Amino acid sequence: MYLNPRPTADALGAYYPEDYAPYVQRGLFGELTRWLRQREARGLRRSLPAGAELLEVGCAAGDLMVPLREAGFRVTGVELSEHAATFARTRHNLEVHTGTLAHAPLEGRTFDAVIMRNVIEHVPDPKGDIELAASLLRPGGLLSLRTDNVASSDARLFRALWYGFDFPRHLTLFSPETLTAADRVLMAFKWRHLVRAGGGAMRLRDAVSIYYQTSFADHVLPNLVTSEALRVYLGRRLGIPAPLLLGSMAIERMMGALAAIVLAGIGLLVVAAQLEPQMRGAFTEIIVVATILGALAMLAAWLTPLHRLAGRAIRKWVPPKLFSLLGKLSNTLVAYRAQPAALVLNLLMAVGENLLVMLNFYVIGRALGADEAA
Repeated sequence: MYLNPRPTADALGAYYPEDYAPYVQRGLFGELTRWLRQREARGLRRSLPAGAELLEVGCAAGDLMVPLREAGFRVTGVELSEHAATFARTRHNLEVHTGTLAHAPLEGRTFDAVIMRNVIEHVPDPKGDIELAASLLRPGGLLSLRTDNVASSDARLFRALWYGFDFPRHLTLFSPETLTAADRVLMAFKWRHLVRAGGGAMRLRDAVSIYYQTSFADHVLPNLVTSEALRVYLGRRLGIPAPLLLGSMAIERMMGALAAIVLAGIGLLVVAAQLEPQMRGAFTEIIVVATILGALAMLAAWLTPLHRLAGRAIRKWVPPKLFSLLGKLSNTLVAYRAQPAALVLNLLMAVGENLLVMLNFYVIGRALGADEAA
């Protein structure tokens, strides 16, 4: 979620007055804050060596830096607010630089850890700040990053009253889906391709909208049945026949599973020499079992005699309307068998979808300095 229009970089400081909550450490709120920061410091002490050098970006008045220093760490801070930075320097004798991370006088310095607590939602260029923070890490360094989740349960509960909607200070809000947005578009395009191959009509923007709404359902009731049922409901509202929706979704899942099996097999071949024989054997067995199950699923979807046999077996047990729906679903599934080009293209898109997810995690890992930690 992106704030537009947004304040200019020069105007941002005006939205952080001296009484801004993170700068205030008085009364019950102050005691609670100190207790929480002491817990955070103890957690970092378990993750970092004694005497490690830490940089906190957005350190406010130094409420975390103080217990970190008491835990034996060497600490440096960067804070946009002149008032809060001055308070940290004069009250706690901390090294705190006023301004943004990009303008902090840190040339030639590196750190064992960089801490960014609820910072990236405040900055105009979160990606640039994360990359800069990662560049300040020593080999094996830790980047500790925290931000509000716009898809969290409390955001859904409080809606417009959610504390994360702190505009205009919060310029960008993130969710797990933010990191896989391109993946969602490709998934939607892949499904739309199958719907159209089956004779239906669906706009790409409608398919993308449906995918994002089903991802919301995954947060509320995290199970496959709920999200897929919602996808059918939303598709029916667009006027797409239920058999085509169910059939396209089944083929989509089948192609996705086949793509995952292919990539898993290739991955096993690539890393086989680095695995112990027992683990290599276990992975091979998993891939073989998955391949057999995938083959059985394809037979169940496309073997017409099997459909007829199942139809005779259940005809007297299911209501006529449901039986008619299953019959139309059978025809839809079998019809896809006559479109090998559409299936191959969908399989390639499924492979691309999986590769895109891998690339997302790789890029995120690099941005967070995971390559140094390795």
